[in-house]
Amino acid sequence: MALRSALFQGDDRLNAALVDDAAHVVPGAVGTHVLKVQLALETLEQISIPDEEKNSFTYGPVTADAVLHYKSIRRIINFAIQQQADNIVGKRTIGSMDDELAAGGTTRATALSSAHRRSRSSLRDVQARLVGLQGEIDAAALLAEPERTFEAGIVSVSHNRDLQVLSRRLVVSTDPLNSGLRDALRATIDLIGGNLAQPVTVIDDGAGGRCALFADPPFAATQATDPDPRISLCDPFFGAPEDLRRDVVTHEYFHLVGLEDHAVTNVGEALTNANTLAQIVAFLFDRDRQVNSDGNEQADPPLPSP
Repeated sequence: MALRSALFQGDDRLNAALVDDAAHVVPGAVGTHVLKVQLALETLEQISIPDEEKNSFTYGPVTADAVLHYKSIRRIINFAIQQQADNIVGKRTIGSMDDELAAGGTTRATALSSAHRRSRSSLRDVQARLVGLQGEIDAAALLAEPERTFEAGIVSVSHNRDLQVLSRRLVVSTDPLNSGLRDALRATIDLIGGNLAQPVTVIDDGAGGRCALFADPPFAATQATDPDPRISLCDPFFGAPEDLRRDVVTHEYFHLVGLEDHAVTNVGEALTNANTLAQIVAFLFDRDRQVNSDGNEQADPPLPSP
């Protein structure tokens, strides 16, 4: 048995990793075989490994994180000794990479990996943006008048789009000093933090698993009370545009922190609705966005763009 992809074939170190536990490629390893793993990850995970790790052929922290994500998405876990993926390139990992590369290098697993990464990235960006907004509002609220109103006005101008998105989606005021807005902003930050705290728990179920419970397969199906992986990505997901796939993952992870799918007429309902929170993230991350990634809910009037 030997590796067959153009990138891996003929490499003695990687071929050894395919058959010998003692030859696993681990963090800290150095060599041209490490560079080949890094190049494979760049293709299969749709990422960029830093030049400092590639130029030195070093299995550094970014490479290790990429291996961990690759294995977590593909459920490459030795359940006899562990419950979660690790960051070591062993037999199953090098075999999986080789199979994907030989198949063309961009598979459904690549689409799933990319969507999961882009979801997490958008959430972290929006979390930082909202924490910054919250800090500016809190600082303004501590001032005496007329400085209080003046600083709140500056916040309103500098965060116009952010406040408009929050107001429309959460059914609250755009006034930075409004207690309802401030409470909803705090709750939104907490929910985003809960979303980000979830482990990688997605699986490509195609037309089976939880996807088979529906006559018309959805993009995804989630059951928070199931054992991991708790989020099923269904066949329609893989034909969707990239930003929609990203937002579907974000949406499904909000189900894991207790949010549901229902109509929204007030702030309480908004803060328990997965789509509301997912679209807040999408509209705050995509600064020119005027419509949901599924083509619904055109902003009317148009939201301000930066």
